Amino acid sequence: MLAGLKEKFTTQIAEKTLLEDKANKTKKKINTARTLISSLTDEKNRWQKGMSEIADQKRRLIGNCSLATAFISYCGPFNAEFR
Repeated sequence: MLAGLKEKFTTQIAEKTLLEDKANKTKKKINTARTLISSLTDEKNRWQKGMSEIADQKRRLIGNCSLATAFISYCGPFNAEFR
């Protein structure tokens, strides 16, 4: 009877060790996931800022093109009489 209990005890300890290892691996995965999520949150803010800057540039594109063409025609191949 004592040998049976020792065997059962050994089996239970081995199972406990496996479960503890699995729990530690799961905790490590959770910490890695939290780090990734926080990094992506910072990236989201950067992308939103970039998106608003691109929208501003798009809004000013026609005026910038008009200004550039006016400057090129003023400085370009046209002489003073033609301008």
